[in-house]
Amino acid sequence: MFWPHFLITYSSASRAVKISLYPAILIRGDERVGAAVHKVVPVDATGAGDQFAAGLIHGLALGAPLEVAGRMGCIAAAEVISHVGPRPERDIRAQFRAEGLI
Repeated sequence: MFWPHFLITYSSASRAVKISLYPAILIRGDERVGAAVHKVVPVDATGAGDQFAAGLIHGLALGAPLEVAGRMGCIAAAEVISHVGPRPERDIRAQFRAEGLI
């Protein structure tokens, strides 16, 4: 079985791994956390990795804890796979607010 996954390296000591419907695994130095996913019926995976990276990097740029930044990535990816096309159709920041992340 093929499991699409994404590996993001944002520094020599940090890693993020996202495997399909499983929680994201985020590692920074000795810190290792998981970020839960929003379960959605996937329609089109185009752009999922980019949106995960965008949400994660946005959270890190805001100074959010690693788990929160990972959660932001998962929320952004879940939104984009719920419809056809690689661009979000809903306001992702509003979703972050609704989840209490910002």
